[in-house]
Amino acid sequence: MLRSFDYTGNIRSICLKNIPLLAKLSLSHREYYVGAGKCNIAKFFESFFALEHLHLNDMFFAAGAGEVPMRLSYDLCYVKYLCIYSIYLSDPNEVSYALCLIRSFPFLQSMEIKVESDDNDIPALESLEVDVYQM
Repeated sequence: MLRSFDYTGNIRSICLKNIPLLAKLSLSHREYYVGAGKCNIAKFFESFFALEHLHLNDMFFAAGAGEVPMRLSYDLCYVKYLCIYSIYLSDPNEVSYALCLIRSFPFLQSMEIKVESDDNDIPALESLEVDVYQM
């Protein structure tokens, strides 16, 4: 059974189902254009029951679709490590997707986030506007 998967490309091009033992997932979404399509984050992660290590790179959050939930409708209880590369704090959708995932990992032990910036970025504290963070 598949235990580790590393993918670079359009996440709409893959279907990850029936992978009950997948423990390590690395995704790099490289398709940043209007025709790339959208991905439903809740539906995408619903098969990852044994996932322990998640690495999201580049434009993964840009692939999200619709309204961003506060958290997934289910918890991914085995996720211990989360790595997010290339997130823009000036993009409220990217920040919301990241927070949605963090809230859905109740036993998260370690997290690494690499923040990107551009000329339109606003200070992180203004962007997040977080007074109290609750799991």
